[in-house]
Amino acid sequence: MKNEILIKLRGATPRSLVAKELGITPQGLGMIERGERIPRPGLMKNFAVYYKRTVDDLFFNQERHKTCQNLSVLKDCDSNNETCCTLNSKLAG
Repeated sequence: MKNEILIKLRGATPRSLVAKELGITPQGLGMIERGERIPRPGLMKNFAVYYKRTVDDLFFNQERHKTCQNLSVLKDCDSNNETCCTLNSKLAG
């Protein structure tokens, strides 16, 4: 499955620059973003540090509630999705 979060966080930053910062090849980064490869745990942590997010947020919470797709949205979370709101408040705080 394509990792939309990594793609969105990279934005217009060249893949080669992000890959260099992470110590991997641009091709390797592309494969991870396209979901063709799953990075080893140490590299997952490097991604989390680079993007200032949690490993869970980047690699394990792909099917997040629609109100929480934008990582900065807190006010739109409803009481029926407490986990999502808790995750977002931790990321924003």
